[in-house]
Amino acid sequence: MVNKMVTILNVPLTEKSIEIIKQAYKEGKIIVYPTDTVYGIGTDPYNANSVFKIFEIKKRDIKKGFPVLVKDINTALKIGIFDDLSYKIAKNFWPGQVSILIKLRDNRLKIVTGGSDKIAIRVPNDEIILTVLKEVNVIVGTSANISGRPACTSSDCVLNQLDDTFDVLIDAKIRGVGSPSTLVEVVNKKVRFLREGYIKPETILKRIK
Repeated sequence: MVNKMVTILNVPLTEKSIEIIKQAYKEGKIIVYPTDTVYGIGTDPYNANSVFKIFEIKKRDIKKGFPVLVKDINTALKIGIFDDLSYKIAKNFWPGQVSILIKLRDNRLKIVTGGSDKIAIRVPNDEIILTVLKEVNVIVGTSANISGRPACTSSDCVLNQLDDTFDVLIDAKIRGVGSPSTLVEVVNKKVRFLREGYIKPETILKRIK
């Protein structure tokens, strides 16, 4: 049963749907959306009240920051500082299922990082969220689930876990590979794997040789 408190937008997205999403984003509302990995939950990362609401919805420690999804690498360059190797990984795997932890350039986003001077960034490889990102540029990019519980690859899973705690659901039914993005960080010119996800470490290392 779909909760009437949540605005449900079916895919493919229409012009009207996109306008609803843009307005919700401007108003700092909480949006659940499909990606190439799992369903995500996000908002305008510059809206502190909305970011804190996602911490509450997920029951997540406020010191454990969120990643962000961006529309393209140029947008990422405005948010974080890329060394040569991080940039090479981005060029090879974006759009795709690799997130890169880099030094924060835009300190207004410390509300997202939990106070850290580093932020995880990704350009997803999913036409639905990319359509949204073309309009909003950047969105909080954490998984749409209660912290510690399984991530969701279906809208039903999201509704079962989160009920009506969010405002808008972009409903693609079943979507995503079910594994998180692989999270990497470059330290002393070497790649560290902070989380192994859908893309295997050996695949990354081979491609950036």
